[in-house]
Amino acid sequence: MADVYLAARREKASDLCVVKRLQADYTHDQEHRALFEDEARVAPLMKHPNVVRTWESGEADGAPFMAMEYLDGQGLDRVAPSITALGERAALHVAMEVLDGLHYVHELEGADGQPLDIVHRDVSPHNVFVTYDGRVTLVDFGIAKSRARARHTTTGVVRGKLAYMAPEQALCDEVDRRVDVFAAGVMLFELLTGGRFWGDQSDVQILKRMTFGEIPRIAERMPSLRPELAEVVDRALSVKSVDRYPTAQAFRAALVGVAEGAFRRVDLGEAVANFALDERAAMKALVHAHLDRAFGTNEVVPAVSERDAADGEEGLPPGPVGEALDVVRTSPDPEPPVSERREARAVAIPVSVTPVPPASSRRSTWLLGGAAAALVGGALLVPRLVASDAPAALPSSSAGRAAATAPDDASVALRLEVRTPGAVATLDGARIDLPFSARLATDGR
Repeated sequence: MADVYLAARREKASDLCVVKRLQADYTHDQEHRALFEDEARVAPLMKHPNVVRTWESGEADGAPFMAMEYLDGQGLDRVAPSITALGERAALHVAMEVLDGLHYVHELEGADGQPLDIVHRDVSPHNVFVTYDGRVTLVDFGIAKSRARARHTTTGVVRGKLAYMAPEQALCDEVDRRVDVFAAGVMLFELLTGGRFWGDQSDVQILKRMTFGEIPRIAERMPSLRPELAEVVDRALSVKSVDRYPTAQAFRAALVGVAEGAFRRVDLGEAVANFALDERAAMKALVHAHLDRAFGTNEVVPAVSERDAADGEEGLPPGPVGEALDVVRTSPDPEPPVSERREARAVAIPVSVTPVPPASSRRSTWLLGGAAAALVGGALLVPRLVASDAPAALPSSSAGRAAATAPDDASVALRLEVRTPGAVATLDGARIDLPFSARLATDGR
């Protein structure tokens, strides 16, 4: 029911954030609008390392929005196999971090000091984020249940993902924090076994098994698992809520009691970074392209037409982002001789852009660079410097300056991409990360 955008502060473009805005189709739908506004009212109260932070909320052009922290990493649904490969201790670490965040949310109080009684109701790998430095974060409280909600879910309507639901939630009974405990147990089950909790069963088959209390047991799927750990997981997955751990904290304490050996957060971050090596580079290039294009503007930069963007041949670094963007297209100019070493080209990145005006003069101003969730539509033109087999040092010659575009007289935007494997680039003797983007003063240096 919402569009999600990657954005940056106008005052400091390096401060990235995420803007979540109710879709236009739902702005006049009272139930969906109430769901969004309830989330926007409660989310800023959450301040915990395992829960995504919300910086501000408001309304712009008739649509409510929230501005949240930008998490540089991957969803657990994508990197779960990499975590399973790290072993039992890694799976327990991720589960305990999620449970830490859940217990904080469950215990949260309002401004009046009264418990908010928040239940996430959609705890799943899709709503857990793992950053490239190993931070595990719970996100998306869009369908959370709480005392502060303006209205309740319509009777008979099930919200969430059935494959991670506790039986009472799937069967439309009253729910409390123990449905989140069950969902966390399902995620741990999958991280330990490397397979889906319900296998390839359909929703109808899952509901039927829930009705008869037939919940998978982890020892049946993974006979080699230590019995004491299997017992902890099975209790979290009890059919009846009264038989489960009463709180996320109690579940976490049980996992701590059976955990063997230490696990370093940095190892988790490295596993995620290695999994998304190419995709991370592609996303970084995309972000820099938007920032370079939009620098110094007061409005969202317009996109070129799809036809204009369809003339090129080259693609982004391989990976899901490159596939989603289809291709980073270049002009069809002939390749220069190797002796020239470098060339400046225009690169079109397909992306949809939607302007979000400031909520009010009292709030921070956000500059939207493009949709982070649905990368379709037009394309933005950005400069790229393509290197061949030559050493990748930034030149002071006119060939290097030709690759920069000057949006104004004060500065130029420079981007350096090197395709030679293992190449090292330096700027004034200091090593720089590739691809490199910077805004440089036009001072003749």
